[in-house]
Amino acid sequence: MMSEFKSAVATELSEYLSIRRMTLENGSLEHDYNTLGDFDKYFAKSGMAEKAVTEELIGGWIQHLQGINHSRTVSNKVSCLRCFLKYLRYCGVPVFMPQCPKCHEDYVPYIFSDADLLNPPAYGRQPRSIRAENPMTSGQRAA
Repeated sequence: MMSEFKSAVATELSEYLSIRRMTLENGSLEHDYNTLGDFDKYFAKSGMAEKAVTEELIGGWIQHLQGINHSRTVSNKVSCLRCFLKYLRYCGVPVFMPQCPKCHEDYVPYIFSDADLLNPPAYGRQPRSIRAENPMTSGQRAA
């Protein structure tokens, strides 16, 4: 699984993911593996043989991500990369530490009109009426 990495930091990437494997659940580990694997491919394609992560390399990868992902996804992937870059820095590899891009909210809420509230659409079965009964007045004894 780890031998697939091809960039100048492939060894460190394998070591980092081995450490992460001990502390993460499978879903989180898979996210890290996919994100860092994509970064490794981008790094290898860049042709940089030097064991350093430059501002230009990071900037290009983030631009690549922004072209194909929503802003929240880009922010999550950059956050994952920042954790790996901290590990690289600890190993003595010179790195540029990017800021996490701001994510903008894509959700546009629907504002209900008065007519919408008075005449809701009928989906499936209609809710049953709720009838509140007082056990003291309905002829039943409270236990």
